[in-house]
Amino acid sequence: MRTSITLLVLLFSLLITLSQVSAEVVVFDNYQTTYSLEDGKILVQKEIRLKNVGDNPIIPGEIHFKLSKLVSGGDREESIGASEFVVKNKFDQRLDTKIVPGTDFTDLVFTIWDPLLPQFYYDVTMTYWLDFKPRGILFYGIDIPAEHTTIPRKVETTSFVLPKKYHVTFAPDALVSSEGSSTLLEWGPTERLSFEYSIIPFFRNDKIRAVNIFWLIVIVLVLGKTVFTFRKKGAE
Repeated sequence: MRTSITLLVLLFSLLITLSQVSAEVVVFDNYQTTYSLEDGKILVQKEIRLKNVGDNPIIPGEIHFKLSKLVSGGDREESIGASEFVVKNKFDQRLDTKIVPGTDFTDLVFTIWDPLLPQFYYDVTMTYWLDFKPRGILFYGIDIPAEHTTIPRKVETTSFVLPKKYHVTFAPDALVSSEGSSTLLEWGPTERLSFEYSIIPFFRNDKIRAVNIFWLIVIVLVLGKTVFTFRKKGAE
């Protein structure tokens, strides 16, 4: 009888805590995100550790990630499409997931029903595809806000993997390096991924986007040739 009462009390406290999962009781103790450009699409892979830093056991329940893209020159955010959303725990078991489209953002949701004791953690891997195509001709711009979540991120790293054939021409906040057959861009905690790359082996400038420099050079060359042609004809 006493055991049954104890279990009921524990279950009751867990159910109460379920609706109170917030920044005060859980954190992302580790939050690693890797973006990869593959066949013109962007694959997102995350390694996440959810930790209970409160004093009571909890059931995390639904975990939300709100995705968006920048429009109107980066002044406004709107919903971005996502697909093939999969979340697995450390035992390679798939968790319940859903994608909720919206006007201002797309909500990715997965659910953890396992109890999480104080100071214990829950590791998950998360993958999905973004319906996002880099904009531009010759030079391509990536400008994606980091996903929004109410849970604090204690340790966060973000990377973007480009095929080696591309050259990074603008990345003011990123560390750029070569890794095998790829070019790797890395950030610490960031609110926005913003960089430019090109198939053209153009030099990197982190103050002015290369596309602006490139077309300025083209315009100067065309004007120079035009002036030279007119002067040559005038001399004749």
